[in-house]
Amino acid sequence: LGAEMDEKTIPQEVRFDEIGGVSYTKGCYTGQETVARLHFRGHTNRQLRGLVFDPEPPVAPVGGWNVVTHVDREVGRVTSLAFVPDTGLPGAGRWIGLAVIRREVTPGAMVRAAGRDARVVDLPFAFPAAAPA
Repeated sequence: LGAEMDEKTIPQEVRFDEIGGVSYTKGCYTGQETVARLHFRGHTNRQLRGLVFDPEPPVAPVGGWNVVTHVDREVGRVTSLAFVPDTGLPGAGRWIGLAVIRREVTPGAMVRAAGRDARVVDLPFAFPAAAPA
């Protein structure tokens, strides 16, 4: 996770807590109080989610390309895009992405991002398994 993190990102927004990347016992680090308060009392307003785009490629990055909208409201930002080559397997031959979006935009919701429609999905990406040959 490189592009998903910046100086304003809370570790729980990008799920570091789920992979053991946050210590709640280590003392004295910048942001410790915020991180601990979220762990013991609440949750973040944004969360890292996957995006699965329509087969058309996303628009080339230009100003505002990373804005994610849902029902005409800005709800987050695309942080990474990648193409899954067409290998004949289900889910291949399309663009996927990572986005930090508002928690209320749940998996299955359709959003507009990078100039295209995309479906919000849970992470890790789960594509249907191919039938045995």
